[in-house]
Amino acid sequence: MSHNVSEKCSYSENCIFIPNHFNYKTYHRYFLSNQFSHYPVTSILTVLRAAPYNKPIITVEVLLIFSAAQMEFKKNILLIFTLRLLFANALTVQESWVKFKNDFNKTYRNIVNEILDMEVFQENFKIIYQHNARYNAGLETYFMSINQFADVSPGEFSKQLVYKHNNQKYLQNKVETSFEEVNATVPAFVDWRLSGIVGNVQDQENCKSSWAFSAVGAIECQYAIKIKQNLDLSKQQLIDCIRQNCDSGGYLEQAFEFAKQRGLKLEPAYKYNAQRDVCKIPTGPYKIKNYTYVVPANEVALKNAVSIIGPISVTISAEALQFYGGGIFQTGNCHCPDCSTNHAVLVVGYGHDPQEYWVIKNSWGTTWGEKGYMRLARNVGECGIPGQALYPIL
Repeated sequence: MSHNVSEKCSYSENCIFIPNHFNYKTYHRYFLSNQFSHYPVTSILTVLRAAPYNKPIITVEVLLIFSAAQMEFKKNILLIFTLRLLFANALTVQESWVKFKNDFNKTYRNIVNEILDMEVFQENFKIIYQHNARYNAGLETYFMSINQFADVSPGEFSKQLVYKHNNQKYLQNKVETSFEEVNATVPAFVDWRLSGIVGNVQDQENCKSSWAFSAVGAIECQYAIKIKQNLDLSKQQLIDCIRQNCDSGGYLEQAFEFAKQRGLKLEPAYKYNAQRDVCKIPTGPYKIKNYTYVVPANEVALKNAVSIIGPISVTISAEALQFYGGGIFQTGNCHCPDCSTNHAVLVVGYGHDPQEYWVIKNSWGTTWGEKGYMRLARNVGECGIPGQALYPIL
């Protein structure tokens, strides 16, 4: 059975008012025709979800005055519909949900799981929309975007961030290089991407392997500086042969130590599959002589090291970065110079615009941030940077 919902109604008739395209002064009006009068609430809501243009209306609250005894709409009864969009036009949310599933190839085991994830998506959409409204008003320094994490709650996202700390095995014999003194020749702007030494952004997917991507990225950059050739080295070899589960994370030191003792293979010979497997090739031709910590652990020393040495592996606290889309990231929620870091990245440059920032290469694919990169506020301890800061020595 089909039900028609006409847009032709007067203010004296029973109408539903739905904000359109974020303009809360303009409304679509849908007349509830008499054919609805004998259908229960659930049936009528099903019809409403099909209007207009067969696009569901999702994020609404409906206040109905109806016959409580029979739970049915009755002809000539007073109907009051209060529809409140929580964060944007509901049709825009639904369109974004469909686009999100298509863009990121999202599939769900059953309709129940999809509904649950859709509800999470709606809440995240609200966060993104409200934040970007502040950004457009000049109240934020960065904007948010829908990315592959849009159906993951912030709480679940934080559980996906794991980085191990303070392994005494590596700390006992660690090498440190001081970059404390400010070098007058250090330029105000550095971006190692412009020199062509930084490899492509890749995606660690559902494996907590940021430590491997960061360390391998630093090694690749040092090889590019030394031999003038870009290498794509294996991250999977580290996961398999060091035997770190994808659920438990790892250490930057482990990756550098493996490259020092055994060496790395190229990615085509040992491809990434985002899960731990048996160690297929325990050694490789691309080794490092050693690795060293940047000291003191502050942003002045890190700036000097990035300028003089090249890209540096660091650890940060990344919970607040879930929906980062672009701009210079700075928020009081991530301002924690003494907090525990949980994610490894690669610092590939710095600058000012006019706000000072770091240029960071992440391992969440090119759909996140500024094509896989981000600019993080500098000299304010944002997100715990530099946490640990290390680089390899060839």
